[in-house]
Amino acid sequence: MVVLKTLALATLYTEDFPEREMFMSCEKDIRSELKKHDIDLVDFVDVSELPADQNKGFPNAILFGIPLSEQYIQDITRAPDYVQIKIKSKSNFDDDELNLKECKASQLADHLATYLTAQGYKAYSQSDGNLVATGFFDVVHRKAPLPHKTIASLAGWGWMGKNNLLITPEFGSALCLGTVLTDAPLKTVLHKPISPKCDNCCICVNICDVKSLKGSTWSIHSPRESMITDFHGKKPGLKY
Repeated sequence: MVVLKTLALATLYTEDFPEREMFMSCEKDIRSELKKHDIDLVDFVDVSELPADQNKGFPNAILFGIPLSEQYIQDITRAPDYVQIKIKSKSNFDDDELNLKECKASQLADHLATYLTAQGYKAYSQSDGNLVATGFFDVVHRKAPLPHKTIASLAGWGWMGKNNLLITPEFGSALCLGTVLTDAPLKTVLHKPISPKCDNCCICVNICDVKSLKGSTWSIHSPRESMITDFHGKKPGLKY
């Protein structure tokens, strides 16, 4: 009986091996492709149970992050009028690290979607440009059906702060995110969203020049409007 069970398990393991090998190969290829662009922070997330208007019929999401440098955080912390100075200089934030890395994340999402499509899979880049081009980005209110931070929350990367941003244990909110939806075979993770750890802290609320933050504690049922004031397309300024 023991021999029969051992043989049965061995048969199942052998039959399952090609599928597992395919998962591992696909994941390795994606990580390798992103590594070429100095991206080390990568995860594969199960989004299959989300509403169709969010996951667009795709079961998986590829999530990657680009941390902001410690030097950049120190520089803007030492300059409380950083945003105002940039505006007055009419630089349009072209040399701003946050802007550059957000652009890089969007470009990499487009690149990765093209790469996966060339491999025979379906893929949808959630870059701002592609969301706008395909009609899935509300330009006026600056929101999309499935934000990167929602996927990052399902990956267990962090929690939502009163600043309406993802807060991670390692990088805080200093992380630019990119996501691609795909049907590529991936071994995914799915975590219950972490409860906010802000407690009574309201530093972000108090420091916001335009008073766009309402100081609400996020929950999975919180609409965006309960967290921030809608400025109809005007982005609240970055102070810290």
